[in-house]
Amino acid sequence: MAAGGGRHSALYSAAGAAVTVVDISPAMLELDRTVCSRYQFEVRLSQASMISLPMLYDNEFDLVIHP
Repeated sequence: MAAGGGRHSALYSAAGAAVTVVDISPAMLELDRTVCSRYQFEVRLSQASMISLPMLYDNEFDLVIHP
């Protein structure tokens, strides 16, 4: 949630996690896309507000991080 420009998504991907990034800012999502692409990490990116997350499902995640 509000992933902070690519740092966290790449770190968790490198550790072997399946990562989903949700951010309201297209610019921040683009930073995640760029960083993860550089290292060939697969990351699911969604532009949305944390107030409404219809693209996510109950019990879909083991951990949610909001740096």
